[in-house]
Amino acid sequence: MKDGASPYESSKLMMEKGIECMGKNSNASRIKQRAREISDALIQNNQYYSGAIKHISASIDAGLRIVFSTTNYCEAAEAFLNRLFAQGLLKERHQDKIICSGSIFDWERRLIAHLNMGKGKIAGLSKTLRIPVDELSNYTDSVYGDDPQGNDSGIIQLVRYLISTITAFSKPVLKRICS
Repeated sequence: MKDGASPYESSKLMMEKGIECMGKNSNASRIKQRAREISDALIQNNQYYSGAIKHISASIDAGLRIVFSTTNYCEAAEAFLNRLFAQGLLKERHQDKIICSGSIFDWERRLIAHLNMGKGKIAGLSKTLRIPVDELSNYTDSVYGDDPQGNDSGIIQLVRYLISTITAFSKPVLKRICS
């Protein structure tokens, strides 16, 4: 990151450059396919945080709905959740209780249309849930994030108190699989 550059702009540029590395044929379906492959490898090798998955299931069983909000591409988040259901880690009956919110990529222009990071996560949730930003905290019971000072700082502000901070995958595991 250059001196004076914001983490937001640097992350946005890094995501756009990442798509360039995938070639001109990259698109939403290719992102989903690659995310499925990575998710299957993580699941097969037990490289996930089972406590997070158990918490999601217990929360849904208690009557809550879950928003899976990620800085990553929305397509990748959808594919990841799809694999959790397909592999039996989440119950099929919970599928309609989980909503995805992620960065939106304009595949035609090859630009980030919405970066779901920091305060952008609040805007992403507002749009996904069709709830005005200033009313989101009225509908939020708890927030979980693995980067409360960075990517998740926006959603963390939605709750009066932070119940817990968890991470589904450790960053070294992701780094090893993606490199």
